[in-house]
Amino acid sequence: MDDEGNLWVGAHPKLLTFVEYREDASKRSPSQVLKLTPGAGASFSVSEVFLSDGSDLSASTVGARYGDRLLVGSVLDAKSLDCRLGK
Repeated sequence: MDDEGNLWVGAHPKLLTFVEYREDASKRSPSQVLKLTPGAGASFSVSEVFLSDGSDLSASTVGARYGDRLLVGSVLDAKSLDCRLGK
């Protein structure tokens, strides 16, 4: 959660591709980060803030905002992404 109450979530937009990647890390799996913004009552809105084909980072599991940066982590990749958020 960020300081504004938004929840940032790493996601797998193609679950079956993720299963193949989990078995063989040389195969790439798309990455996605969603931002969930609380609304009235128990409602919230969802916006996609990051989507890639997996060539830069495969199978994202976490997205975290830090200032104007988005940090994205993965299941098996031995790296993470540090992205600048647009306004």
